[in-house]
Amino acid sequence: MSRIPVVFTPDDNFIIPTCVAVYSMLESKRTDTEYYFYFVVGHHFNSENICYIEKIRKLFIEFAYEVIAIDDASFKNMKINTKHLSTSAFYRLFLGSILADEEKVMYHDGDILVLDDLSDYFKKDFEDCYVSGVPSIYAVQNGLWRHERVEKWGFPHTDDYIFSGDLIINLSLIRADGLEEKFASHMKLGYPSEDQDVINRCCIGKIGKLPLRFCMLNRWIGNDILNSFEINPYSSEEISEAQQKPAIIHFAGADAKPWKNTRIKYGDDWWRILKSLLSIEEFSQWKTRAEESTKERDWIHYKNILDNNFSQLNTNQQMRKIVIYGFGKAGREFYSTMVNNNYRISAIIDANALKINQGGINIPIITPEDAKHKYGNAMIFITVQGDFEQICENLRSIGYSNAVFICYIQKGDFYYQVIDDKYKMYEDEDILRKKGIWAK
Repeated sequence: MSRIPVVFTPDDNFIIPTCVAVYSMLESKRTDTEYYFYFVVGHHFNSENICYIEKIRKLFIEFAYEVIAIDDASFKNMKINTKHLSTSAFYRLFLGSILADEEKVMYHDGDILVLDDLSDYFKKDFEDCYVSGVPSIYAVQNGLWRHERVEKWGFPHTDDYIFSGDLIINLSLIRADGLEEKFASHMKLGYPSEDQDVINRCCIGKIGKLPLRFCMLNRWIGNDILNSFEINPYSSEEISEAQQKPAIIHFAGADAKPWKNTRIKYGDDWWRILKSLLSIEEFSQWKTRAEESTKERDWIHYKNILDNNFSQLNTNQQMRKIVIYGFGKAGREFYSTMVNNNYRISAIIDANALKINQGGINIPIITPEDAKHKYGNAMIFITVQGDFEQICENLRSIGYSNAVFICYIQKGDFYYQVIDDKYKMYEDEDILRKKGIWAK
């Protein structure tokens, strides 16, 4: 029986999803596979959360692990562009020092579900590679993403660029070549894809390739999306195998995570495991939050808010004017939905001067500064994706202290790609409601 060291780097917010991932690895392994788990955490990690790891030990007698707390002070000033990412994502860069006695490790993000034994991938010969992972289909396309990496960030090319969520890491070679010093200098540069860019930039020329099924995104299951790309790093056989028998499902992106969206593919499998790890009360809390988060994207959610505002006409309270903040793709979608459903919009606020004078709509587009006197107590739907709290804070600071802010979360292409088939009819009905042609 060969011992396979497996590393996760959770913070307090990600420990429970990580435990689901670990459970799925143990549930899916062959009897002759021996995983040894390392949980590398910051020194402020709440020790009470170890109880969730201990719950796994009660369910799997072969489960062996260590929790290693590191001084994370040097990571605190990191520039992170991805909202759900934390500094713990950078710990994987320094596993050569943290795990000085290990020659090679398997690393995984916590937002995965393992469906097969992974030992054969660990046994592959990658002696001349620092890291090995699944090639990124986005990195080989001839577009802005690739152009930016080469022209702005100094990548010689992105032909061998891999996803960084599921890796085999050659710690002995990284130590021998002193690569961690290079990691340390590059992680401060502010790459757009943070640790993933750092790994690919610093390891270029010594990156191994793993098959797609080792990191299969759930949004690629049950559709033909992968075959729609102009350049494809995966063979048709590789795609077919990954879709029919994925080894790892990666819930990449906010739309794809089970605890954010209860309608996703493989979500039921994730919730089944979570139920084994939590108390009845904790599980109920997690499920309720996830269901509320999911419903907050539906048109009926916003319709109820608008109708409640309209109902103030029949009380002593004053109905608030309706304003849209942001007139990008999501703002235009929300504007069209409002018009389709006969709701009156008083104004659109956008700081971009190029949008202010454009035609095509019958209501004013004005800057936040110009709008504050007339719409300082309005109901403002923030349609800029991902910056809700910061925008609210900024608006309050310039005079919108009496406004009511509503976060509009767009259902984009990625959202519809991850939806399980059993929810497709509901989503189709939601689209019809947005168009104003579905009354129920």
